[in-house]
Amino acid sequence: MKTAHHLATSAPPRSKRVIFVSWTPHHRANELAEALEGRVYVPHPHRKAWPAPVRYAIQGTRTLAYLARTRPTDVLFTNPPFVAGAVLLLAATPLRFSVWADSHSGAFNDPRWMRFSRLNDWIMRRCAGVIVTNEPLARRVRASGSRPLIVNYPSTHPKQRSATGSYLVATLGFQFDEPVDALLKAAGLSPEVRLIMTGAAPADLAKRAPPNCVVTGWLSRADYERTLAEARGVICLTTREDTMQTGAYEALQYGLPMVLSGTGALREFFSDGVIFVDDHESETLARAVTQLWRDHEQLSIDALRARSDLLARCEDEISALRAALGISARATPD
Repeated sequence: MKTAHHLATSAPPRSKRVIFVSWTPHHRANELAEALEGRVYVPHPHRKAWPAPVRYAIQGTRTLAYLARTRPTDVLFTNPPFVAGAVLLLAATPLRFSVWADSHSGAFNDPRWMRFSRLNDWIMRRCAGVIVTNEPLARRVRASGSRPLIVNYPSTHPKQRSATGSYLVATLGFQFDEPVDALLKAAGLSPEVRLIMTGAAPADLAKRAPPNCVVTGWLSRADYERTLAEARGVICLTTREDTMQTGAYEALQYGLPMVLSGTGALREFFSDGVIFVDDHESETLARAVTQLWRDHEQLSIDALRARSDLLARCEDEISALRAALGISARATPD
């Protein structure tokens, strides 16, 4: 039985206050923060040209100052860079918050970060949990001694398509794992197809594109969403086996058919309304792109049929994450 003195001096539990720290702006961070009723903090988002040590020092200092002011109960961070996690772990005890890593596949399979795998594992072991997008990455996290939580995509509501457009969209980050040149050649082999490439493309890419391919450059969120809503289908390609595709999740919300790389991670999650390619030769991609263009109506029916089950799976994963953080269940719409 509690004494009167104990009742008078014990501190009440703090209400939940979730902050998502992302040293690199990323739409997933925004969506996760919204799902957890938190907010996103991005220190110095426009300083990518600065040397990494200078950039990280400034971002680390600003992050600590921000957390000292806001006093969250839980802090998530985008990994990579693992350096953000190291900074947060230093402050976790004095500021009394738990640290959670949202570890993208690049933390495990991007050559820039693989050389720091021991440091990455050390940081993940000290986190309350490590969020990943698929079971192969979850196995990797368990092997490091950490606790994985699988969250494919945090935005679980369907979105409305506009009238079917006259183009396909390739959502690209122009990273080392994307077969961009092969896709350009495939577009040239499929002159009846109109292809739009989104993302911050290299300066010379538009010059190398065939006449039926438009390179948009970086789009605002509103313009990007409008482009997806009016598309016939979406193309997302990666050479990394365990890498999921944000563009594919976004296409799922619209019920769009897709061409996807035939990796284990993508095949495990997506199925109906998808054409998988098992290699990235230009001829293989041309056949898949032509099929998507030609058969988009039936593929759209299949994709729309699969959408509700996949979004429900994503909602279950978010519910499990909310429970792990001690956040009450979300109210379901009537």
